[in-house]
Amino acid sequence: MSRFGVGAVSPLWDAGFSANPFRALSDAEWESDAIIPIEAQGVLQSAAHVQILGDAGRGKSSLLRAIVREARNAGSVAVYEYLPHDAIGYRSDVPSGAWFCLDEAQRLPHKERKRLLTQGRERRHRLIIASHEDLSAWFESTGMSLVSLNLGNLGAAHFAAVLENRLAFFVRPFTPHATFAPDALTWLHNRFGSDLRGAERFLYEYFAAHIRAPITITADALSN
Repeated sequence: MSRFGVGAVSPLWDAGFSANPFRALSDAEWESDAIIPIEAQGVLQSAAHVQILGDAGRGKSSLLRAIVREARNAGSVAVYEYLPHDAIGYRSDVPSGAWFCLDEAQRLPHKERKRLLTQGRERRHRLIIASHEDLSAWFESTGMSLVSLNLGNLGAAHFAAVLENRLAFFVRPFTPHATFAPDALTWLHNRFGSDLRGAERFLYEYFAAHIRAPITITADALSN
């Protein structure tokens, strides 16, 4: 049965999409769709530990999932864990030499931060953490090198690439589909800045209400 009802297809089918491109993604879809910014590629090719900083909605979790995917594709062992608000510590038993991608690392209590770094050093983990708080002082206190990447500093090119990638992920094969005009992407970036989550929520509602054909979406259309 279709998730849109018995015998039903996506309302966006005639616009060239299998579903609303800006709907919530499953974990598997999220990992497959996420992209790595050009600015991050050199950092990840180094051997340093990495912290990904940025306010909510800037793409920290998406980047972590993309890193897990790329590490596994390259033959490395990579473990991802998300820390909920009430976390008292991380639960993953990370193998020696693995990459440990820890989401919402700022939620770790102080003793768990120490455990993370001590265990990481002893087991030769590559630590890739996403955090709202700069944790570089904790790494420096143990003599561990750390490179920081602030997603709030990424510009219009990455913003556009993420939104275009969401369209491509849901395009029906060999089918004309709705696209963004360049001025639409500029308008979206001017309105939302680095807030990708805000842009995606806006576009989910816009596509649900207005997109029914493989049109070119312009700034004028978005602003009306």
